[in-house]
Amino acid sequence: MRCFIAVDLDESIRRDLNRLIDRLRPSCPKVQWVRPENLHLTIKFLGEVAPAKIASIAATLDQLCSQCRPFDIQLRGLGVFPPAGPVRVIWVGVEDENGRLLAIQRQCEAVLEPLGYPRERRPYSAHLTLARNKSTAASGPLRRTVEEASEFSAGSQSVHGLTLYESTLSPGGSIYQILSRHRFAS
Repeated sequence: MRCFIAVDLDESIRRDLNRLIDRLRPSCPKVQWVRPENLHLTIKFLGEVAPAKIASIAATLDQLCSQCRPFDIQLRGLGVFPPAGPVRVIWVGVEDENGRLLAIQRQCEAVLEPLGYPRERRPYSAHLTLARNKSTAASGPLRRTVEEASEFSAGSQSVHGLTLYESTLSPGGSIYQILSRHRFAS
């Protein structure tokens, strides 16, 4: 089973993101938009996980989260990956003023490494993927559309924990199932 660890989004944030998608959709007809219920902030992609390992991952996340306190993040700005060349991803930026999100992400990497999940080699870039582009010919118009909406803001939300998800690929897009939730200490 393919798994990842993420921060869930508040319903008000999802609604704002959905309104943004609705606004961008007419100008970006060839991209594959993430369904609003699937929007999340990935902390760590685990890849293939044996079902027998889920309990130890969940216990490790419980331990990690018991040492964390809630904090706020800001969701603002719109951009594309990569910064040059054919557009592959449209994203919303995540600002972490106090560095707490990055600290949680690094701790997550550290505690999962002994369980057989190597640390990500690339630096962590907190973002929400809104869409994926498979048509490189549309890159110019996509960049212009994103640039025009680059000042987007969905506001702030509190982060109260992490969620372990299973991701099943399907022709209509990924299907996510919650495997476990892990709350921060209050």
